[in-house]
Amino acid sequence: MLALAFAAFTIFAYQTALVPQVRDYQPSWHGARWITAQHAGRPVAFYRKSVALPVPPTGAFVTVQASQAFTLYANGQLVDKTRDDFMGGATTLAYTYDVTALLQSGPNTIALCAVNFDEGAPIARAVFGVSYGDQVQTFPSDTSWSASDDSQLVDAPCSIPQSP
Repeated sequence: MLALAFAAFTIFAYQTALVPQVRDYQPSWHGARWITAQHAGRPVAFYRKSVALPVPPTGAFVTVQASQAFTLYANGQLVDKTRDDFMGGATTLAYTYDVTALLQSGPNTIALCAVNFDEGAPIARAVFGVSYGDQVQTFPSDTSWSASDDSQLVDAPCSIPQSP
């Protein structure tokens, strides 16, 4: 019995002291700035970045953080909704997604619908990156991203939130 207790303590000590523990992840924002829609008097804002790619990338990602919740699309395809995370208490988290399979040569669009459930104006920051082998090109959120409180900017369903 003593040998079993010693073995359990040894495993616990090993995992606690020698195995790297998960830490808060701090993504590289590549200069992304917080953006908001002008005249954003509504609790929903829409953001969009379109880029033309010469060939399909070998890898692609989007990293997003919003003041509360968001819905992300790549070329009109739903990538994720974070409403349930926010309602479960996960606030202001950054999320990173692999969107390689959703991109193509030619025009590509990343669209984001940010939602605030407290009626405040939503803000978001994002970085869209594509790689071709060892080269990575990034498109951080800045004034080149379209931002509006008009849902026409995002060609996908995204609605004003209902009270939780």
